[in-house]
Amino acid sequence: MIERLQEIFKGLENAYGQTKITNEIRSDGKNEVKSYTIKKPITDLLWQQHIAGVEPALGVVPINEDNECKWGCIDIDTYPFDHLSLIKKIREEQLPLIVFRSKSGGAHVYCFIKEFVPAILMRNKLTQMASIIGHSKAEIFPKQNTIKAERGDVGSFLNMPYHGGDRSSRYAFDDAGEPLTMYKFCEYYDEHSITKQQVTISTFN
Repeated sequence: MIERLQEIFKGLENAYGQTKITNEIRSDGKNEVKSYTIKKPITDLLWQQHIAGVEPALGVVPINEDNECKWGCIDIDTYPFDHLSLIKKIREEQLPLIVFRSKSGGAHVYCFIKEFVPAILMRNKLTQMASIIGHSKAEIFPKQNTIKAERGDVGSFLNMPYHGGDRSSRYAFDDAGEPLTMYKFCEYYDEHSITKQQVTISTFN
């Protein structure tokens, strides 16, 4: 299962992100977090610890050294959030998106592609889809069209779902708004991921 998740969420391999909860409290009552990037390879152990729920959680940079990616995300930071209404909108519009619950209860809306595509293409398609679902101002991952890996640049990372495995609060939803286990998510991924050709020729208005 871990190998499957590694393949689905494959991105930059020579760096990863981590987010730690601090003891400082924000104005909304939540703990402040500290995020940072570590310039070391993503290992099997890091994924194993992530699924086991070991802190800090793992973050992956979607854009790789070749400025390509096979997943992207619309990061919706709205609380409280009606995930089911968003899922219904996505299915009505027949968009290739899967909704996850984020760490803070918002939504991470992923587009998964079976092959790597240029990051700029992914960003353009996600920007179009974000507008369709009514969240045109949401943050888009990858945040960068290109990075200069030869000089040590890394892109922005996104915290991975299923921190803590099937006990996690960061899970994917099915079409009825019910949480998916890691195994069921992989099946759902097979149904809703698209090919490089499909994303290239698709038009989202």
